[in-house]
Amino acid sequence: MFQRIYSHLSPRTPDSEPLGCQGHTPPRTPTILLRTRAVVHLGDLLDVIEQLVTIAAVLLGALATYWTNAATEQMRNRHELLTRWDDKKLSAYEGYVDTVRSGIFIAVQLYEHRAGIRASEQAEPEMVLEMSAAARLRGQAFERIMLLGGDDAVEAAHVLNASASDIQPGM
Repeated sequence: MFQRIYSHLSPRTPDSEPLGCQGHTPPRTPTILLRTRAVVHLGDLLDVIEQLVTIAAVLLGALATYWTNAATEQMRNRHELLTRWDDKKLSAYEGYVDTVRSGIFIAVQLYEHRAGIRASEQAEPEMVLEMSAAARLRGQAFERIMLLGGDDAVEAAHVLNASASDIQPGM
């Protein structure tokens, strides 16, 4: 390319080509005269433009790939976060129902012991202490439901908590 651009500057010998271009016939493409008085062939200019378009296409493809990967990663992280919160909610619901069920089981044991239906292995004061501990755990589990649960779950937990309080008198 440089030989063609600067070929008009090389000294000519009679009956010969410019020095450095022996055996080379100049291309028959139109030329453009630049301000530096160097002649640039249109074919060379088109080659440069073609290379610039190729580079621009590669850069555009790289940016599109980056943006696609970033959006996919963000969606995956958002889904993972939602799944994690769903697991926490499910754990809170499970813990609350388990503490309510254990409190009801202790209340039934105490009722059966007091009514003489079934003899218990534990003394009545121990069962009352166990019932108060179950009520305390039920309160903590209910607070977790209040923090993590949706509106419907919180309303259902209020109803269940009121029913459990009716079953466990004095708590």
